[in-house]
Formats: sequence, C-alpha cells, structure tokens
Amino acid sequence: MANTEAGPSNQDAQPSRQNNTKVRKKRYTPRSQTGCLTSDATQNNVTSSQLLETNRLHHHHHSDAKVKCEETRPVCNRCAKSRRACVYPPHRNAHKHARAACRQLIAAPAPPLVDFAPDLSPLARRSLDYFQRCSSREFAGYFDVDFWKYTVPRTAQREPCVRQILVALGARHEAFRREGAAAAAAAAADAVLGLRTRAFEEYQKAIGMVVQHCRERERTHLEVTLTCAVLFVAFEWLQRNYVTAKGVLEWGMGLVADWLADGVYPRRPALGSPEGYRVREQLKPILVSMALQCHMLPGPPRIPLAVVVGEGGGGSGAADAAAGVGFSNLVEARDHMLYCLARLHPEYMYPQLVGVTDSMRFDLKRQLDAWHGSLEDLISDNAEFKSQVQVVVMQLWYLVTSILFYGTLAGDEMFFDRFVADGQFESITSAAETALQASPASLPASQWSYSVDIGFVLAMYYAGIKCRQPALRRRVIAMMRAYPRCEAAYNSLECAAILQAIMDIEEGGLGVVVAEGDIPAASRIRKYEYAGYSSRPRRYTLIRYLRGREEGPWEVRKVWW
Repeated sequence: MANTEAGPSNQDAQPSRQNNTKVRKKRYTPRSQTGCLTSDATQNNVTSSQLLETNRLHHHHHSDAKVKCEETRPVCNRCAKSRRACVYPPHRNAHKHARAACRQLIAAPAPPLVDFAPDLSPLARRSLDYFQRCSSREFAGYFDVDFWKYTVPRTAQREPCVRQILVALGARHEAFRREGAAAAAAAAADAVLGLRTRAFEEYQKAIGMVVQHCRERERTHLEVTLTCAVLFVAFEWLQRNYVTAKGVLEWGMGLVADWLADGVYPRRPALGSPEGYRVREQLKPILVSMALQCHMLPGPPRIPLAVVVGEGGGGSGAADAAAGVGFSNLVEARDHMLYCLARLHPEYMYPQLVGVTDSMRFDLKRQLDAWHGSLEDLISDNAEFKSQVQVVVMQLWYLVTSILFYGTLAGDEMFFDRFVADGQFESITSAAETALQASPASLPASQWSYSVDIGFVLAMYYAGIKCRQPALRRRVIAMMRAYPRCEAAYNSLECAAILQAIMDIEEGGLGVVVAEGDIPAASRIRKYEYAGYSSRPRRYTLIRYLRGREEGPWEVRKVWW
C-alpha cells in the first residue's frame, strides 16, 4: 500500500532538481531544402511518389550520418564516394532553382575545348576548335544560341563521347562549307574529300564511345544521351542520311517520353534538377523541332504523345485552347509554337491516336490561334521584339501552317487560290524579303551556312508549292537563290530548283500564265515526294508527283541544281 505519511512530496522536490540541473539543448541537425536524397529507397526501384515521401521523412539530407548535402551537381561528393545513386527530388521552387543554375552556367564563357583534349591528334584538335569557333554559331540559328554556344561546349568538357562527336561535326561542317569552291578548283575538291573521309572516321569512333555511354549511363545521365542524339542528327543531315537521322530522332524522343512517364526507371534526373531543366527546356524542343522539319521527307519520324501533351497550353477541349498560354521571351514562344504544330496533325505525328475528327482538329487549331494571340501580347508589351527576325520567323510559320490547315481540310488544290486573293501569300513573301534584306549581318547569309534550327527555308518552300500566282512564286524562288542557306535537311538552292521544276510542270503547255486561275486543277501537283539525291557527276534531286485527282502512276522528274 502506498505511503501517505508526511514528508516532502515529489511535486515539492521537483523545482529544486530543475534548478540544479543544466538543461540540454537538442543537437543541431542541418536541414536542406535543395540537397539530394540518399537512402535505401533510391536503390529499390521506387516510384517518384515513394521517393518524395522518403524525401519528406529524411528532410532532404543524408539519412545515415545527418550530414548536409553540399549540393554538387549532378552527383554530390558523398554519394560519389559511397557509389550510391544521387537523386535530387523536385520541390516547390524546383524549376526556379534549375533555371537560375543554368543561367549561372551560361553567364561564364566556355573555355577552349582543345584544352580538355590533350590526347587528340593535331587534326582532331583543329576540327574541335573549328566547331567551337564556327559551327556552334551557325548551328544555333535564330533561337538555340544558349544550347549550341554554352551547353554543348560545357558538356563536352567533361564528357569524352560528346567531345568526339564535335570533332567529327567540325570536320564534316568544314567540308560542307568548302563544297562551294570544290567545283572551281581541283585542289579544293581534294580537300573536301579528305575532310569528309576524316569526319567519317572520327564519327565511327564517336559511335563506339556513345554506345559505351548508353550501356552504363543512358538514362541516369539523360541530358548527355540526348545531347549526343541531337549531334548525331546534325551529322546525319549533313551526310543526307535521312533514314538514319529518323532512327536517332525516334530513339531520343522515346527516351524523353520514358523520362516524363512516372516510375519508368528510378535513377533518372529529377524534373526539378538542372539536368532535368536542360532536358525539358532545351533538348526536348530541339528534338521536336527536328522532327517537324522532317515532315517533307519520306517516312518522317513520329513524335510520342507524352512529349507534346500538356505543353504550350496543350490541354484538351476548347476551353483550354481559349485560355491561351503565356511566355516571357521569344525562345519560350518558339517552344510553345513547336508543341502546337506537333499536335495539329496528331494521327500523322504520333500513332497513339486514331479516329481524329475535324472537330478535334479545329480544337487543336484554336490552340495555335491562342498561341498567336499570346505572341501578339508579348510583342505589344515589348516593342523591341517587333523588329527582331525571330518574330518574323514565327509569324511566317503561323501563317503558312494556317494556310496548309484549311487547304488540307478542303481537299482541293484550287482552294489555295483564295489565300492569294486575301493577300496572305503576299504578306508572307514581303515579310520574308524585308527580314532577309534588313539585317544580313545577323542572318546566316553565306551560301554554305548550316543551321539545325527552324527558320525561313521550309516555310517559304511550303508557300512556294501552294501559291500558284506566277509573280509571287517567282519572287519566292528568286529570294531562295539570292539568300542561300541550309536549314535542317533543306538547302535553299535545292528547294528553289524543285519549286522551279514544279512551276514548269504546272504551267507547261498552258501558254502565257498571268494569274493563279489560269492553272487548271488537272495541271496542279496534288502530291509530291522526295525520291532520291546524287552529287555525281552533278547534283540532282529526284522527285515523284501526282497531278489533279489521278491516283497513279507516279511521274518522276530529275531536278538539277
């Protein structure tokens, strides 16, 4: 039985004990809101939701020793020493931090790449230097300067496989630039042949190194893998190997689709990391742009649905289309435009959708119209944008895409004549002429310049095919010859020669043609395909085509240029 007799109670004794005992403070534990997550969960094929829950429990610090992550990217020092997967989980300000990190990287100029490749031969070092000095500036085109001028050289500093591809690209691009002089001098032709041979040899080495990279780090270092894919496509386009380029594009976009899918593989770059930012904001738009520019080639690559859905205001239904999208600069506007263009022909660009109706098409066209409205708002808020060539390029693509959209739905080549009557073809031609004449210093005006970016050539090529007004069509052809350039897989001189051949076919045997109405439907080319190319002994392109409503046989024309 408890003792209840007199004596000091426990309550009375407590204050005395508190006064004589020093209060111990809780040991300080560093917390990080941006560090990596290292725990057993990262080794067990968890989904991203499980990873985030583990991250919440461990407060973004190393759980085994309570040591704050020092946030070294892409792999922190502690994870590197213990050889564990280093995963940076997304957080509320993930894209903000990633964008800031990328801008900080871009702010510092890239040092000469030859300083990082002492083991290369003198010729290989020369090609690597040529790429950094000349090729990167031309490849960037109008929008992707940051990627080609900063991101690619920075990646090549630490990745030997990327550096080796740049050696091959530098040699092949120099050969491309010299091809114009090869016809005039035998010595120049020999130099071009030597450069092309050496470029192919360096390219074979690069393929072996990239294969080894993919075996070990294809998905864990996705930004490096996709950078290799973009560089491979650029090389294959210079070689005119369009089938190989298509395979590389589909491989790269498939990796992006898997990366965006939740839980496909656990050791991927986090969406909110600088690496994830590069994949989504730089590499993905470039891959989509490359795929769109293959539309006129045989068997163009198909874009996975996951790559473009939800991007650039790409919701479902008219309400999402009417809501529009917002962007703060011209590069973001270009990226949104690419996603709208990719969605506009879904059954053609990606195979997951079937039974696409005209109503669905018009919903997608309204998304493009909403994008154009947002572009107009951006220009009105920033008056200096109006005169920039990037705006002209995007306006041209919007007008040409709208013309092709309505004309394709009509299913009649005569329908395109109404765009001559309402002045749209005139607006397209005049805008392109003004832009090319006004700022030649800022444009790749050299005959043998090369860019992988979206630009003038393909848009004007589309316009020249569908515009049957004789004077306007001849202005387009003259412009392509006066300002020669090569963009993606399209050489403006080749496109001008094909347009001239199409015009001769459609106007042949009709006497004097003074207006678009003088060309009957039976004479108009309804369908045309690229059928081949040869550069020996003289360059020519094979095309095959159908006229009027005929279904066959195909007619073939050899076009010299």
